[in-house]
Amino acid sequence: MVQKIKHLFAVLLLAGFAAQPALANSIHEQDLAFAFGKTTVSHDLGDIALLSQQEMMETEGEWVGHVIRLGNSAWRGTKNIWSNTRFDGYNGSRVFQIRWKTKPVFRLDFKANPSPKKLHMHFGNMKYHRPWNAPWRRY
Repeated sequence: MVQKIKHLFAVLLLAGFAAQPALANSIHEQDLAFAFGKTTVSHDLGDIALLSQQEMMETEGEWVGHVIRLGNSAWRGTKNIWSNTRFDGYNGSRVFQIRWKTKPVFRLDFKANPSPKKLHMHFGNMKYHRPWNAPWRRY
Protein backbone atom coordinates (compact mmCIF):
# COMPACT_ATOMS: atom_id res chain seq x y z
CA MET A 1 0.00 0.00 0.00
CA VAL A 2 2.82 2.40 0.89
CA GLN A 3 4.47 1.63 -2.45
CA LYS A 4 1.27 2.52 -4.31
CA ILE A 5 1.01 5.85 -2.48
CA LYS A 6 4.68 6.60 -3.22
CA HIS A 7 4.10 5.78 -6.89
CA LEU A 8 1.05 8.06 -6.96
CA PHE A 9 3.06 10.97 -5.52
CA ALA A 10 5.87 10.33 -8.01
CA VAL A 11 3.42 10.37 -10.95
CA LEU A 12 1.84 13.61 -9.71
CA LEU A 13 5.27 15.18 -9.31
CA LEU A 14 6.30 14.14 -12.83
CA ALA A 15 3.04 15.48 -14.26
CA GLY A 16 3.72 18.83 -12.60
CA PHE A 17 7.22 19.00 -14.05
CA ALA A 18 5.98 17.93 -17.49
CA ALA A 19 3.50 20.82 -17.58
CA GLN A 20 6.13 23.50 -16.93
CA PRO A 21 7.58 23.73 -20.50
CA ALA A 22 4.10 24.04 -21.99
CA LEU A 23 3.32 26.85 -19.57
CA ALA A 24 6.60 28.61 -20.38
CA ASN A 25 5.87 28.43 -24.13
CA SER A 26 2.49 30.07 -23.63
CA ILE A 27 3.95 33.29 -22.14
CA HIS A 28 3.53 36.23 -24.52
CA GLU A 29 5.16 39.64 -24.69
CA GLN A 30 2.09 41.25 -23.15
CA ASP A 31 2.48 39.01 -20.09
CA LEU A 32 6.10 40.07 -19.67
CA ALA A 33 5.22 43.73 -20.22
CA PHE A 34 2.56 43.52 -17.52
CA ALA A 35 4.95 41.79 -15.11
CA PHE A 36 7.74 44.33 -15.57
CA GLY A 37 5.55 47.45 -15.78
CA LYS A 38 6.22 48.39 -19.38
CA THR A 39 3.66 48.76 -22.13
CA THR A 40 5.95 47.26 -24.76
CA VAL A 41 8.84 44.85 -24.65
CA SER A 42 11.99 46.04 -26.38
CA HIS A 43 14.05 43.62 -28.44
CA ASP A 44 16.98 46.05 -28.45
CA LEU A 45 19.87 44.49 -26.53
CA GLY A 46 21.20 47.94 -25.74
CA ASP A 47 18.48 48.25 -23.06
CA ILE A 48 19.89 45.29 -21.14
CA ALA A 49 22.63 45.96 -18.61
CA LEU A 50 24.71 42.81 -18.21
CA LEU A 51 26.37 42.04 -14.90
CA SER A 52 30.13 41.89 -14.63
CA GLN A 53 31.80 38.65 -13.57
CA GLN A 54 32.30 40.02 -10.03
CA GLU A 55 28.63 41.10 -9.74
CA MET A 56 27.50 37.67 -10.91
CA MET A 57 29.64 35.96 -8.25
CA GLU A 58 28.29 38.29 -5.53
CA THR A 59 24.63 37.74 -6.39
CA GLU A 60 24.95 34.01 -7.01
CA GLY A 61 25.29 33.17 -3.33
CA GLU A 62 22.11 35.01 -2.35
CA TRP A 63 19.59 32.85 -4.18
CA VAL A 64 21.53 29.63 -3.70
CA GLY A 65 21.29 30.05 0.08
CA HIS A 66 17.54 30.63 -0.13
CA VAL A 67 17.06 27.55 -2.31
CA ILE A 68 19.13 25.40 0.04
CA ARG A 69 17.19 26.59 3.11
CA LEU A 70 13.86 26.03 1.34
CA GLY A 71 14.95 22.56 0.23
CA ASN A 72 16.08 21.63 3.74
CA SER A 73 12.82 22.72 5.33
CA ALA A 74 10.81 20.91 2.64
CA TRP A 75 12.87 17.77 3.27
CA ARG A 76 12.37 18.00 7.05
CA GLY A 77 8.62 18.49 6.61
CA THR A 78 8.32 15.53 4.24
CA LYS A 79 10.44 13.37 6.53
CA ASN A 80 8.24 14.36 9.49
CA ILE A 81 5.07 13.41 7.63
CA TRP A 82 6.42 10.04 6.47
CA SER A 83 7.90 9.15 9.85
CA ASN A 84 4.68 9.97 11.76
CA THR A 85 2.20 8.40 9.32
CA ARG A 86 1.37 4.72 9.81
CA PHE A 87 -0.46 2.44 7.38
CA ASP A 88 -2.19 -0.57 8.91
CA GLY A 89 -3.33 -3.37 6.62
CA TYR A 90 -6.10 -5.94 6.73
CA ASN A 91 -7.26 -7.04 10.18
CA GLY A 92 -10.60 -8.82 10.49
CA SER A 93 -13.17 -6.43 9.01
CA ARG A 94 -10.69 -3.56 8.53
CA VAL A 95 -9.44 -3.27 4.95
CA PHE A 96 -6.82 -0.64 5.84
CA GLN A 97 -6.25 2.24 8.22
CA ILE A 98 -4.09 5.39 8.20
CA ARG A 99 -2.84 6.76 11.53
CA TRP A 100 -1.05 9.97 12.46
CA LYS A 101 1.34 8.81 15.18
CA THR A 102 -1.12 6.69 17.24
CA LYS A 103 -4.40 8.43 16.35
CA PRO A 104 -6.46 6.90 13.49
CA VAL A 105 -7.41 9.47 10.85
CA PHE A 106 -8.98 7.22 8.18
CA ARG A 107 -10.23 3.62 8.14
CA LEU A 108 -11.97 1.54 5.48
CA ASP A 109 -14.09 -1.33 6.85
CA PHE A 110 -16.11 -4.12 5.29
CA LYS A 111 -18.73 -5.40 7.76
CA ALA A 112 -22.32 -4.95 8.80
CA ASN A 113 -22.97 -1.55 10.39
CA PRO A 114 -25.78 1.00 10.85
CA SER A 115 -25.23 2.42 7.34
CA PRO A 116 -26.90 0.69 4.36
CA LYS A 117 -23.60 -0.47 2.82
CA LYS A 118 -21.15 -3.04 4.19
CA LEU A 119 -18.17 -1.19 2.70
CA HIS A 120 -17.85 1.98 4.72
CA MET A 121 -15.25 4.38 6.06
CA HIS A 122 -14.42 6.34 9.16
CA PHE A 123 -12.68 9.75 9.15
CA GLY A 124 -12.85 12.92 11.19
CA ASN A 125 -14.92 11.76 14.14
CA MET A 126 -14.03 8.06 13.96
CA LYS A 127 -17.20 6.86 15.72
CA TYR A 128 -19.38 7.60 12.65
CA HIS A 129 -19.91 5.03 9.88
CA ARG A 130 -19.88 6.67 6.42
CA PRO A 131 -20.93 4.69 3.33
CA TRP A 132 -18.26 4.55 0.64
CA ASN A 133 -20.63 6.02 -1.98
CA ALA A 134 -21.93 8.88 0.23
CA PRO A 135 -19.17 9.94 2.66
CA TRP A 136 -21.09 13.06 3.73
CA ARG A 137 -23.73 10.88 5.43
CA ARG A 138 -23.09 9.64 8.95
CA TYR A 139 -24.68 6.69 10.77
